[in-house]
Amino acid sequence: MTDIKYDQVSHVDIGFDDANVDNYVGITNVVFFAEKVVSPDGDLVDPLSMINSVIPGGVHQNHKYWELTLQLDTNWYEDVGTPENYWAYNEMTETGVAASRAIKDTLANSAIEYFVVHIRKHDGTLLKYTYADEDTDVLWCIGEVSEISNETGVRRQTTTFTFICLQEKAEAAGAAVADDADEGAGKIKRIQSVGTNSDTTTNVLSFRDEFIMKMTPQFIPNTYKGVGLKQDEKYRHLTVVLDSETDVFDEMLKIESAQIAAATEFEVVFVMDDAAGTTEKWAYTVANTYMSKREEGRADDTSGRNTTEYHFLTYGAKTVTQA
Repeated sequence: MTDIKYDQVSHVDIGFDDANVDNYVGITNVVFFAEKVVSPDGDLVDPLSMINSVIPGGVHQNHKYWELTLQLDTNWYEDVGTPENYWAYNEMTETGVAASRAIKDTLANSAIEYFVVHIRKHDGTLLKYTYADEDTDVLWCIGEVSEISNETGVRRQTTTFTFICLQEKAEAAGAAVADDADEGAGKIKRIQSVGTNSDTTTNVLSFRDEFIMKMTPQFIPNTYKGVGLKQDEKYRHLTVVLDSETDVFDEMLKIESAQIAAATEFEVVFVMDDAAGTTEKWAYTVANTYMSKREEGRADDTSGRNTTEYHFLTYGAKTVTQA
C-alpha cells in the first residue's frame, strides 16, 4: 500500500500536446486544483430492488465523469508580448485547429487535448496526473469565475476554471515545469473603477465576473463513458459591490418601464501589480448588458462597510486591453 501526501500544485500544462513548449502553457500561479467524480444520476451505483427480497439483487451502474477545478492568482498570460492574451482565450487546444480555444465568448468551446497536473508531494518529488494526452473530445472547460476585491487584507485576486473530463486519469512521475519566455503570470492588484454611459465610479469594494456556460455531458445506455458534450447558450453574470452607493447605474435601472442596456460603455478597470502601474480594462458588449438585480442598500451606524450590490447580465464578446 502506498499513501500519498500532497504538498502543493507545482504546475498545470494545458494545450494540445507536449511536443514543444509552444504547444501548451505551463501554468505555475496555481492557488489550488481539485477533482471530484460526478454522476448525473446522483450516486455512482444504486441498489437494484427485487420484488419479495429483503436485500437488493445487485446494483445499477450509473454514468460518471470527472469534474476538475483550477484556481489561479489572477490568471496566466499565453504571450507576455501581448499580456492581455490570457491563456484560455488565446492558447490553441486542438491539434491542427488554429482557431481552437478553451473558452470562446460567442462560439462553442473547443476540446482540450492535453491536460496534465503536476503535484509536489511531501518528500519533494513530483506526481503527474494526466487527464488528456492528445485525446480528442474528452475534456472541455465549462466555467470561469473571476473575483477581485478592494477589501483590506485580500492576498489573492482569483480566476477559477471548471472542466469536464470523460475518461480515466493516468498517474506517473511528474516533471519540472518547462520554461517558456512567451508565458507569464498576470496579477491584478485592485479595482480602479467601473464605468457605464461615459461615467465612472471608484468606490468599488468588489467585482465578480461569472461566465455561465450551459454544457451537458452526453451519454448513451449501456455505456458508462460519456460520448460528448452538448453546448448551449452562454452569458456572464457580473456583480459589483459598492461602498456605499453611486448614481452611475441610475440610467440602467427602471421601475416603471423595461430595463435598458448600457448606452455607451460598460467596463471595469483594474490596476496590475507591476512597477509600471499598468491598467487593464475589461469592456463588455454594451448593447447586451443589462442590470438584472439590485440588492438591498444598507446604511448601518455600527458597520465599517455600508454596501450596495448590483448585478448585471451580459453576453457577447469581452474585450481585454492594457495601457
